Amino acid sequence: MLLNIISLEKVQVETWLGKAWINLKEGSYKYGKLVAEDQNLTLLDRETPIYKAPSKMTDYKLAPQKVQAIASLDVCDPYTPCRTEDKWFLIHTSWLGDKWIRPFEYAEKYKGVPGKGLVPIAQESAVYLFPFAEPVQNEAKLKPQLAKALTKYMITSMAGASVWYQVDTPQGLRWIYLDSDYGLGMEGIEAVDRTIDLPVSFQYYKTPYSYAGVSTSEEPPQAVHAIGKINDWYFTLANGSGTGVWINPSREVASRLTGDFENDQKFGVKKSQLSIELSHTSIALDAPYEDSAALNNALTFSQQFVMASREWTSYEGQTWYYIHGRDSNG
Repeated sequence: MLLNIISLEKVQVETWLGKAWINLKEGSYKYGKLVAEDQNLTLLDRETPIYKAPSKMTDYKLAPQKVQAIASLDVCDPYTPCRTEDKWFLIHTSWLGDKWIRPFEYAEKYKGVPGKGLVPIAQESAVYLFPFAEPVQNEAKLKPQLAKALTKYMITSMAGASVWYQVDTPQGLRWIYLDSDYGLGMEGIEAVDRTIDLPVSFQYYKTPYSYAGVSTSEEPPQAVHAIGKINDWYFTLANGSGTGVWINPSREVASRLTGDFENDQKFGVKKSQLSIELSHTSIALDAPYEDSAALNNALTFSQQFVMASREWTSYEGQTWYYIHGRDSNG
């Protein structure tokens, strides 16, 4: 019977006085707890319908304007699953009295959460006064770059996530929509100004950590100017297109190391005669690059000393040592 309550206007209940009827027309019982409000709402929808009570529409509509809310109710009733955080608002009007509205877009909705540092803008991005609004007319798109995220606003649904960031522009605060390739967002990028000499052919990636987003062709060895960094991934504006892409120089070079010194010295490998103490936390990999796939085949050690014959330093400053292992017969 609770599943049918949303279609009822009156319901009979048991009380200490006996059976009684509750009138659900006003919605304060039917839709949950009524919350007192004292705030102005800046309506952004082209038209916002006016209701006598939740789901009881009138013939009147509001144009975009500021209204005064005096109470609110969650759109979701207490008895059925719901995927929205929208609300019904009871507003005060001078011409109809107190009435209800259910705005989809209003400025105060987009409070979001504080942004976490810099975000990458991979492609030219239109700017918006508010999320989901129309792009601001007569304002240039933001060029690919790193931008400081002041606020993050995100909603998720079965179709995926919509991620918006508020940034400061020469025209004032604006919202941008982050490329959907970044999923739930990409924040906390470290700004760098570094030219990376890549002595091997390499590939550009749309996003860090995702090898599925690789570019269609290999780039020849060259110097790449990076403007951002997260772990061992670097954000750069691809030569020619100016699109923001990612590279992983340590992984690219490590995958070319063969153990043949004549080959490897071209990539920065040096001879070494260093005694290294290994422990149960030490691991050995086929190539000097650590990722989840490589760790599945990692070798571990007991406590011992070994002699390293070569060493190589990654682009992040990690030093790797080349050792000769022993077989199972010792």
